[in-house]
Amino acid sequence: MTTKVIKSVGRIFEILELFEEERRPLAAKEISKQLDYPLMSTHELLKSMAELGYADYDQPNWSYIPSRKLIQLTGWLEEYHDRDTNILNLMEDLSTITKETINLSQQVDHQVKIIHGIECQHPVGVSVKVGTLMPLSKSLTGVVSLYGLSQQEIEAKFKSGPIPYENDDLECVKKIHTQLDESQAAIQSDLFVNGIGAVCIPVKSKPSNKTFVIGIVGPSDRINSSGSKYKSELLKLTKKHKIQIVKR
Repeated sequence: MTTKVIKSVGRIFEILELFEEERRPLAAKEISKQLDYPLMSTHELLKSMAELGYADYDQPNWSYIPSRKLIQLTGWLEEYHDRDTNILNLMEDLSTITKETINLSQQVDHQVKIIHGIECQHPVGVSVKVGTLMPLSKSLTGVVSLYGLSQQEIEAKFKSGPIPYENDDLECVKKIHTQLDESQAAIQSDLFVNGIGAVCIPVKSKPSNKTFVIGIVGPSDRINSSGSKYKSELLKLTKKHKIQIVKR
């Protein structure tokens, strides 16, 4: 069965593709000519896009360009398509085994962002909120996301960031990265937030070759008593799901 494309919808996407091709402001007349559209309907489509906030109009030059609103609307898609199915399957298995909160995080500029999460199954645990941003220098997940960078690169990232850091932060990074050198996973409790602990491991995504951090997060008492067991299960699952652990 063939689905008929609504003409105006198809034209809007063809206009956006033309902008992606040209990468500059374009006048309605130029768009009309390049795509062989009637000039009047091209004007109407562009005016509608501008009215809805998805295009900016430069009156002196009679030109249009896609707006920042369009970037905001689709920005999440890059994160979504970067997600590795094997990593998501590992997280499901990890949740079943540990019943703790499982996070998947990615470095974003000078912060680390939770992009996927599975809630804790215990009566008491740590909740997860996708989209949460944490400082690189003030969270275990952030510190683990830096693994693989040189000391100079880490210091440069800290110095250029908006959140002030202290020498103790760099010492903390060295300590946690040494733990990753020795056992591939970091286990810490009460590091930056009292009462919360985590087991974290940096991994590479096959689709994007980007670094992500898988975290098992829970109350400090459970991480202290079960952290080594959680780490062992996590390392077994990386092999089972053929996931690359970041090394240096």
